Amino acid sequence: MRLRPATTADINELFANLREQDRKTLNAMGGLRQARQTVDALMDSFPHQLFETDDGRVAALWIGLRKWDGVIEIVGYTTEAAEENKAGFFKASMRGVNYIAEYLNAHKIECVVWGDYERSVRWLKRLGFEKEGYMKQHGPNKENATMMGRVC
Repeated sequence: MRLRPATTADINELFANLREQDRKTLNAMGGLRQARQTVDALMDSFPHQLFETDDGRVAALWIGLRKWDGVIEIVGYTTEAAEENKAGFFKASMRGVNYIAEYLNAHKIECVVWGDYERSVRWLKRLGFEKEGYMKQHGPNKENATMMGRVC
């Protein structure tokens, strides 16, 4: 799995092939159209990493948002292609998190898992994140959310 900057065509592919979990979450939070507009705006201003499979398919996109000096939040979207090579995606995920943290000179990384997706929480734990909190009915449609954090 390779990491590289994303193009508009990559973002089109990403949104066409989102994992069902991500699709449900985005629909509940204002829809895919709004999410796409947000991603397009963020891509212009924030560092990001596109995860690409060896055969050229988009597996995921992570964007690092500076909350304040030293603390960033990672927003991420994944496709089914990420599931096909879990070991490769894990290694690429570690590189992606480290790249974004170094680029933004972060001492802490945060990530919010929307909904009760224990699988995503386990994935982030494998990447060195710890569960820092659970927010009940936190989203615009009363979704629960789990706050994850990692000190660099």
